[in-house]
Amino acid sequence: MKKKDLLSMPALEATDEIVRLANSDRGRLRQTFSWDKRKYKAFRVLYSRVAVREQLLKVAFFCREDLLAGERLPRYEVYISTEEDEDKTYLPKERKWSESAIGNLVVADDYRCFSETAMEE
Repeated sequence: MKKKDLLSMPALEATDEIVRLANSDRGRLRQTFSWDKRKYKAFRVLYSRVAVREQLLKVAFFCREDLLAGERLPRYEVYISTEEDEDKTYLPKERKWSESAIGNLVVADDYRCFSETAMEE
């Protein structure tokens, strides 16, 4: 996978529907172990869009906190090649490539993209 070729794929920005979902998510009340403290946690902390070109999958990950701040760019773009059996991660806001493994991508409040905690939420 050549990075230049990967960036030539169409950009995936947040749709109006994704922004609407993020804005309408009021969360749910969660009891914490602190004295007299209650927290509202969002139902969804991560949204995604996908594009496919030949043997290449592009997944754009949008974080709820970014969408609420008016951001339309994804926090991460992950390119997965089934042909070469590898993946690459691009950070569109910083315009740089990351060497992080997919499971180590942090989305919000110490949630990782594919951790058990994020999946339970």
